[in-house]
Amino acid sequence: MIVIGFQWPVEHDHAVAVIQDGKLIFAAEEERFTRHKHSDGEPPLLSLEAAFKF
Repeated sequence: MIVIGFQWPVEHDHAVAVIQDGKLIFAAEEERFTRHKHSDGEPPLLSLEAAFKF
């Protein structure tokens, strides 16, 4: 089973994680892709895209 989870809080630190058969196989914060510290107000779209490409 594959579980994709994302964190999209009001303030900062948006992230995406992928778990397959109980093991973490992918995790990334949005600021790594946008280069904006804490990614205020930005949905984790680039992180989610990277997770699907992975």
